[in-house]
Amino acid sequence: MTVRTGISLPHSFWDAGVSRDALQVVCPADRDTLACLTAHPSIKHVILTGGTDTAFRLLKSNPKTPLSADTGGKNAIIVTGAADQDHAILNIVSSAFGNAGQKCSACSLLLLDKKTYHDEAFKAKLKDAVTSLRTGSVWDTMNTVGPMIDNNNEKPHHAIEHLEPGESWLVAPEFVDEKKYILKPSVKWGVKPESYTFENELFDPLLSVVRIDDLKQGIEYANSSEYGLTA
Repeated sequence: MTVRTGISLPHSFWDAGVSRDALQVVCPADRDTLACLTAHPSIKHVILTGGTDTAFRLLKSNPKTPLSADTGGKNAIIVTGAADQDHAILNIVSSAFGNAGQKCSACSLLLLDKKTYHDEAFKAKLKDAVTSLRTGSVWDTMNTVGPMIDNNNEKPHHAIEHLEPGESWLVAPEFVDEKKYILKPSVKWGVKPESYTFENELFDPLLSVVRIDDLKQGIEYANSSEYGLTA
């Protein structure tokens, strides 16, 4: 679907009169093909929207070519005891699970002050909001959460399959399809700053909940991530 959407864009430019010699489209079949293309001496500038790992691979394969890269995000929402809980949950769920969490601006980390973190009413409302999201095929317009672009990404699978000390599932992960492209929104509770789930960009509908003592600590935690694209 991404390739088909991408191909439709240059067709619009060609139809508008842009020369096919000036604007061309190449769809690499795999990483090796992409590496060969981006390292070719005829390429004078590379513009990327994608993962941080991909950006570093491009830099390594052709360090002399300028690279403009829009890369990963590990963004946080901080909720203190002074927040309107219902309004906060509405925004958390929209940010974390819109586009199945597959955007650099998605809320990946939910930082809750200790009062809210231990508030059973807040947990119940958050769980109810998450589990109410319909998940499935994009061809069903009633679904809110659709498929992930990749079912073979090691990072989200590791986060899904492993709980570190103190972690638990408020909403356990569940795949809708056999090929594991469609993951229901899930919430991991008790994530810590040094944990795998905290430190890695997962690019899936998984929300990590972290306990903080106060707003100052929340800001420190948010700033501790190496990802800061849209934060």
